[in-house]
Amino acid sequence: MSRKKKLMLGVVTFWPPLYMCIFMSFFFIEFVFVGSGHPDLAGASFIVLFAMHAFTILMMLCLMVYYVLHALDNENLDDKSNKRLLWVLILFFGNMIAMPIYFYRYIWKTPPAPDGAQQ
Repeated sequence: MSRKKKLMLGVVTFWPPLYMCIFMSFFFIEFVFVGSGHPDLAGASFIVLFAMHAFTILMMLCLMVYYVLHALDNENLDDKSNKRLLWVLILFFGNMIAMPIYFYRYIWKTPPAPDGAQQ
């Protein structure tokens, strides 16, 4: 995988944890607006939040499929010690935390493929 593709995958992989922080702070700010007598501002921003939330959920599902398939095809994971099965389970159940770890460990640190070669 080329460095550019790795960077794009990394941005997409690190978006869900970043979005969780944005969502929590946004949710707190919403309570402040509603409590201060500005419910019209809270209602309009809810639509944007809902769209971002739906996009992030869809993206996480796609990422989970990608990472599980990558773990199943990864030659660096040993079948004898059940690392492959363990990573598949960790990616499935702890996806938002496990995906950045797996990305750094098994995708970012691998050397890029030579030009014209597929990896």
